[in-house]
Amino acid sequence: MELVILGASGFIGSAITAEALSRGHKVTAVVSRPERVTPQAGLTVLGLDINDTAALTKVLSNKAVVISAFSGHAQQDVKGYYVTAFNSVYKAAVAANTPRLLVVGGAATLKLPDDSRLLDSPDFPAEYRATAEGAAEVLQKLQQ
Repeated sequence: MELVILGASGFIGSAITAEALSRGHKVTAVVSRPERVTPQAGLTVLGLDINDTAALTKVLSNKAVVISAFSGHAQQDVKGYYVTAFNSVYKAAVAANTPRLLVVGGAATLKLPDDSRLLDSPDFPAEYRATAEGAAEVLQKLQQ
């Protein structure tokens, strides 16, 4: 199977990429900094801004699965970047008629025993809040 992994050089994206390659899949790793990815058999590394919807649409065409694992942690406005970039990813996946778009998220929207979200708990780590809020917003859009 041929996969596209967005954010393939990040913490989660690199683990997904390694697992996909170990299972014999062909992977196109879409990253903002291609120099961070070690070339290997079955892997095509592509430096691309995922906010370039037209270019991303071309990359996603004829691919069986797209896995979105980018975070935006390196950006100044993490939440804003995450939401804007995901909108680009979604538009590109629809335009490319992608059969499967998988979105990696964290645990922030999981419910606690009192039915509140983990994101809303006072102990939620501040350093992950912006990404978590962006991911929660994206989850709401996907549920709609």
